[in-house]
Amino acid sequence: MSLTIPENVQRTLDSLAVKYIKGHYVEDGAAALEIIKPYLQTGVTVASGNSLTLRQTGIFDFLASEGHPAQFVNQFVPGLPFEENRRLKKLGLTSDVYLSSANAVTEDGKLCFLDGGGNRVAAILFGPEKVFIVAGQNKIVKNEKAAWDRIQHYVSPQTAVQLGRKLPCAEDGKCHNCDNPARFCRDYVTVNGQLEREKDRVEVILIAQELGI
Repeated sequence: MSLTIPENVQRTLDSLAVKYIKGHYVEDGAAALEIIKPYLQTGVTVASGNSLTLRQTGIFDFLASEGHPAQFVNQFVPGLPFEENRRLKKLGLTSDVYLSSANAVTEDGKLCFLDGGGNRVAAILFGPEKVFIVAGQNKIVKNEKAAWDRIQHYVSPQTAVQLGRKLPCAEDGKCHNCDNPARFCRDYVTVNGQLEREKDRVEVILIAQELGI
């Protein structure tokens, strides 16, 4: 039985295609993983952002397992010293394949990201030969303004709570545009397509579920 594509998802996929970003719409994380698996071959290095979506779908666990021959650059091993964590983050910038989620995907084909350290958005923008963005359909919004509204007033406060940060937004669920040193809202990036010569370097896999924050 084929998956029915909602109108907003179809608009998003069509808009991404015009901007040289390949899009997919799948039922669940297992189906998303089947799209990714062929790229996880011997001699390939793969890295990922710290994505709740990748963890919820089981994709992160698969990357960290021995179920594929690729080498996973795992910066998320508990207890890593700061310098080793930073070294692995740098390796991720030159990995062959990079996986992440997005904080919002717009119907007119833009990918919006909020980052604290910058390594995630850096890898998405340049370095890895292949990038997969995995996101639940709940992250689809109308346009870029709606994307940043979502990020500022929902994603940031919820992430602060998840990370246990003592920030004003974690207390009341509202962005205060604070200057708190613990603030992680530091890098705001919108990807508005790829160059034609890099067509399909970035693939977006939208999942017919509510995932992530």
